[in-house]
Amino acid sequence: MGSGTMSTFNPAKPEQFKERNKLLQLCMRPDPLPFPIEDEYPIVLAEKEESRGFSYCLNHNNRMCSHANLWPRHVIDRQNRSKGQIGLVGNVATDPGMQGRGHMRELLSNLEEIAKRQNLDALVLWSDLDQFYHKLGYESVGQELHLGFPKEDPKRVSSKAFNGEFRLNGLLEETDLDRMMALRPSVPLTLARSREEFARLMTIPWLDSFRVYREGALVGSALIGKGYDMVGVIHEWGATDQETMLLLIDHIAETLPFESLMLLVPDSIETSWKSVLIKYSESYEKHSMALVKYLHKKEKREDYSSLFVWGLDSI
Repeated sequence: MGSGTMSTFNPAKPEQFKERNKLLQLCMRPDPLPFPIEDEYPIVLAEKEESRGFSYCLNHNNRMCSHANLWPRHVIDRQNRSKGQIGLVGNVATDPGMQGRGHMRELLSNLEEIAKRQNLDALVLWSDLDQFYHKLGYESVGQELHLGFPKEDPKRVSSKAFNGEFRLNGLLEETDLDRMMALRPSVPLTLARSREEFARLMTIPWLDSFRVYREGALVGSALIGKGYDMVGVIHEWGATDQETMLLLIDHIAETLPFESLMLLVPDSIETSWKSVLIKYSESYEKHSMALVKYLHKKEKREDYSSLFVWGLDSI
């Protein structure tokens, strides 16, 4: 690690936010996009006072060199009971000109201490750099299925004869957000989300909200895309039954210009759901959901091995 003075801080001034966003844009979004990276994370990168505590920067000799978010979230079970609190870590980035000097290790170590002071049980993050994070004590957690659905499939329930209404984006009914969360398949553990948080996350650019209604009632929904990430991926979804979900997938396949769609499915959902979705998919892969680092001794901690985090909550 290079010598010099290092400090971790939450950006609070306009010039600090500007420098942070420039760093993230350089590291994570080098190609031009029609929106700034902070619009993709309207909660953890917001400049509002209540969001500033989620963003952490590392300075080395008065130069901002690294960044990571730490977002405390409540874990709930199927009965909506609290099962502890974790910290989501995301937007992990180091200035390319200052990589290889231990700055990210330093920042992540500082975040662990902060998380312990906040009484968090574990840290959860998403990364392809498994070896780096395994060395820091992270392990794989959760299981999700990646199912591929072709643009055209004569075996799939056709949306053309559906006696109801499909909607894409546009204004939501007053109860739609609550209904969308209620329709998601039940999983052993997931994250609590308020309606206000849901509404803010729905402002992410390049996020398409497909919904299906029968007699004016919302019976299915699917969110696809999320800013730069998850293009062509349905990462959050739910329906009253499997046939309605297949109708919605068929409608999305007809509407969007993709050769195929990917559906992220919690491995822990009911077999009746999983078997039908796998039956009508053209590809099937199982992946770890994320990486977790427990912050307490094994005998004192909650077990988050069955945790599933829906797409909008991941950072």
